Amino acid sequence: MDVVFDLMDWGMEKWKRFTAFDVAVFKIFLFSAGTLFGMYAVRDRKKLTPLVQTVVLLTFCRLISRMFEAGRGQI
Repeated sequence: MDVVFDLMDWGMEKWKRFTAFDVAVFKIFLFSAGTLFGMYAVRDRKKLTPLVQTVVLLTFCRLISRMFEAGRGQI
């Protein structure tokens, strides 16, 4: 159970260092991921799936890289 709390503390520590741009990227990620899940349920909207997948992938990579680079140089 301590591992879960340590992970939550680590995430909150990183979240405090996010800028407004990072929060906007996070919101775009959440919106596009929800859109992607919704698109899989509808047959007629498959044309835009590659575009939404690309947005999800790019925003996810940006968030992960930001979370892991935020701690560098602070040891």
